[in-house]
Amino acid sequence: MADHCASNRRITRLGAPVLPDDAVRLMDILPPPPLVVVPTAIDYTATPNQCVEVTGAGGVTIWLPAMPAAGANVKIKNRSAGLVTVDGNGHTIDGAPSQPLPMLYDQLTVTMGTVEWMIE
Repeated sequence: MADHCASNRRITRLGAPVLPDDAVRLMDILPPPPLVVVPTAIDYTATPNQCVEVTGAGGVTIWLPAMPAAGANVKIKNRSAGLVTVDGNGHTIDGAPSQPLPMLYDQLTVTMGTVEWMIE
């Protein structure tokens, strides 16, 4: 019986061979996972790859993940009647500690760089 795990076949990435001992991970060449939609009407701490939809009266703070990996992304959408504050949770968001979403349908998408959240 053939051992299908011990194949000598090569996987190519953009035309270059990728060997099993190559430092490139398959995750680095795949698209990011889809965002998971999470509705909330209260203060909430987001996790990577979430789309947080704030409903209700507003006056809500959404904290970004405190220890995100580089490349993590979060989207926040204001579907409330008031102010939503997005807090960097120890990291800056394009140089600021927080970002306001004051109006209905305002939204913010951020991706973690090496040291701070970057607004897309």
